[in-house]
Formats: sequence, structure tokens, C-alpha cells
Amino acid sequence: MGTFLGILPTDFIEQDYNETLEENEEHNAMEFVHQVECDENNESPEIQSEPTQNVQQKRKSTEAGPSHLKTGKKKSSQQTRGAAKLSLQIDKLCSTAVSMNEATSRLNPITDPFGIPQAVKMLEELSEEIPEASKLYFFALKLIANKEKRTVFLSIPQRVRVRWLNEEMEDSLKLSSLLSP
Repeated sequence: MGTFLGILPTDFIEQDYNETLEENEEHNAMEFVHQVECDENNESPEIQSEPTQNVQQKRKSTEAGPSHLKTGKKKSSQQTRGAAKLSLQIDKLCSTAVSMNEATSRLNPITDPFGIPQAVKMLEELSEEIPEASKLYFFALKLIANKEKRTVFLSIPQRVRVRWLNEEMEDSLKLSSLLSP
């Protein structure tokens, strides 16, 4: 086959294929928006599938002649409306995810049994054995910043916490004396 005015036969096939893809994408987007709207209204969605004949008829009508320019404009406005609806749905979904994440973040420090606030409370309960202005108290504050040490501190029985803190402080002092010249 030859070319006609510089147009290859494959150009027609590619254009037809691209138009079919656009129609299918538009149809799928509209079905998705309809599904989301039904989900929001707690309705069961109606299956709106477009028969292949209608797609083929649309394709034939667009190939018919200059009248396809009008349907091209209509398709563009339909795509714009569909895209706008889809964009709104995505925005709603994103804002819901963000608000759920924020709500979860607010709860975590309160409900975390091995969090820093719980460790500080536990340290304050030992105020008779560990005065607030003591070196051991400030060492313990630095120690509970380490997640593993904090977990140990909160997990061991209360009767051995002070001893454990003293041992940790002694080990730290020994290590620092070995490292300094």
C-alpha cells in the first residue's frame, strides 16, 4: 500500500486505536466516579457497561466526516466533567487519609506503654530514691531517650529500677574514662 498525501495506512489504525483507548478510559473513569458516588450514598451501584456495538458505532460516526469535530468537543467537555468529579473524589480520599493519620498520631503518645511520658512518670515515682536535681536523675532522662533502654527501664520490676540505673551510669562512666586520654 502506498501513501496518500503523506498519510500512511498505519496512521489511520493508530488514530482509531487511540480514539478507542480514550473512549474506554473515559468510560472507566465515569464508572469509577459512579461507583464512588454510590458508595458515599450507601447505594448499590448499577452496572453501567457500554456494549461494544455502541463503541463501534461511535467510532464509525467519528470516521464519517467533519461532523466528528462536534462530538470531539462534546467528548472533551464530558472528559473535563469526569476529570473534575474524579479530582474531587481523590481530594476527599486524601483529606480523609490525612485526618485519619492525624487522629492516629495524636493517640500514639498517650497509648504507647513504653513512651517517654510514661518513663518520666515512672522516674518521678522514684523521687525518694532519685532526687530530681541529682546526676542519676539527669542520667536517667538521657537514658530514656534511647528506646531500648526505656523499654528495659519500664519493663523491669520497680524494686530493681534504681539499681539498674546506677549500674547503667557506672558503665557509662567507665566507658567514658576509657575513651578519654
